[in-house]
Amino acid sequence: MEEPEQPIYISALQHYAYCPRQFALIHIKQVWAENYFTAHGNLLHERVDSCEPEQRGNVRFRGLYVFKHSNKLGNAPASELFKTITVKLKDNVDVARSPNDYQLSLEGTNNIENVEFMVKTNYWQ
Repeated sequence: MEEPEQPIYISALQHYAYCPRQFALIHIKQVWAENYFTAHGNLLHERVDSCEPEQRGNVRFRGLYVFKHSNKLGNAPASELFKTITVKLKDNVDVARSPNDYQLSLEGTNNIENVEFMVKTNYWQ
């Protein structure tokens, strides 16, 4: 007698693509356990929309930069868009003490059409 086919869940495919060992632990042996790294990752995912500044080591998250495209599929690749952002210390500032001491500008965007650059200022403190 044949066993009925079991569905393959999209999460299982994602786990296998990320790490075959993780896939086996979760979906075959069912022995997956939370540890520091998975718990930390879950917290980061929960905080993504909270607008709170985040710090990892010596790097501190202070702003969100958004490129709004007129086309749902995008007008330019993100890698090209982020290359156009230049961050410089403002002329009247000797030592930066806050994010407001920097000036953001876009350079080389002449060939990128129908893309709007927005800085989410409510992320800055």
